[in-house]
Amino acid sequence: MSMHYGRQGDYYTSMVMSAPYRGDAPSAVCKGHQSSQHSSGSNSCASGYTPNPVPTAAARQRAGVYTHNPYGTAACSTVAAAPAHPRATAYGCPPVYASESHGYGDAALLASNVVEQFMAVIGDIANTACSPRGRHLLSSVLSLQHVDKVEMIYNEVVPQINMVVLDVHGCGVARLLIEYITTEQLDTMVPYLEDKTILELAVRTQHTRRLLQTIFERHRSEGLTPIVEVLASDCLRLACTQQGCIAIMRVIENSLPEQKHMLLHKLLPCLPVLTMDPYGNYVAQCILQNTDRTSDIRRVSEAYRGHWVPLCCQKYASNVMEKIVWELDAEGRQSILQELVFDTKNLKRLLLDSFGNFVLQAIIASSTDAEEYTHVYKEVTDHLHLSPYGNKIDSKLSSKYRELMHKPEPYKYVPGKERTH
Repeated sequence: MSMHYGRQGDYYTSMVMSAPYRGDAPSAVCKGHQSSQHSSGSNSCASGYTPNPVPTAAARQRAGVYTHNPYGTAACSTVAAAPAHPRATAYGCPPVYASESHGYGDAALLASNVVEQFMAVIGDIANTACSPRGRHLLSSVLSLQHVDKVEMIYNEVVPQINMVVLDVHGCGVARLLIEYITTEQLDTMVPYLEDKTILELAVRTQHTRRLLQTIFERHRSEGLTPIVEVLASDCLRLACTQQGCIAIMRVIENSLPEQKHMLLHKLLPCLPVLTMDPYGNYVAQCILQNTDRTSDIRRVSEAYRGHWVPLCCQKYASNVMEKIVWELDAEGRQSILQELVFDTKNLKRLLLDSFGNFVLQAIIASSTDAEEYTHVYKEVTDHLHLSPYGNKIDSKLSSKYRELMHKPEPYKYVPGKERTH
């Protein structure tokens, strides 16, 4: 009996060592041997060993074992189950990657599929661009940067450009197309754009506005002048809308000098109105930052003449007034000082206003002439005790006085009281 059990043990050990490992417990290799230990005289395992069959895919799936290797080819994944680690399979079969078998990876396979789908929609590209799936397809094709395919999309989209650019999906395709075509091709496209389409692009959504913005950011050409003329014809309305003001600003920043002056010629007479608008004030600031410092700034100051006080005391316009103060030349500065500082009534209004006091601080901080500053200092200090913002204004006065006069200021500010020696 002992010899019989010994042969059983040797047989069991040899089967365990030779069987492929699948994470099973050793007892699962020979169930008959386990049962023989609990039944007297039973010798089922000694009569012959029948290994367990390989579990089916359904059984492995129920057990939580993956049956498909997403990292391998079809040939490998049909034979072996997916591994716990991406570098090894259950039966020791290493994963075979597409880049190893083909030499160029999945990108080329994906590109070939995109091209096949693209070839199937030729002849109806404009309508395809106006659908979610079509937008994704055409964007993928354009991203390949194949000149022939860009040309094919361009030739079909241009005749229907007014429909495509105003569509929620088509505008994305048109914007990407504008990034890849040449300036000569864009100049050919411009005559197809209708005036109402250009105005609608500027105000409809942020996506259509970005398309119009991309035209001027990517291409600088005289062929864009018709677009600028249309925008200039209704620039005041556009500048007072959320998206239109950004469109006008980007055109001013990126257009040719002649095109920029065309817009400025229409906008400068409307500056007081623009400056007080929640959106238009940004256009006014953009004009100041993108104008010639010798001629256009003077024209800007002339446009504001007689409106300085109400504009300085307005929430949005005060931001523009602060910027103008820093840009004015000597002649323009004298004009604004006469209206805002040396007029006692207007000065008191600035001192008491929550927005106007910031413009007054900008006037003080931008002073560069000692003689001029002496008069400004005297006028402001005589009425500073009336202002609830006296501490901030006094700080500006003191620092500028020491900077220009090179000595301490002669007066000491006491809130609510006139200055004393």
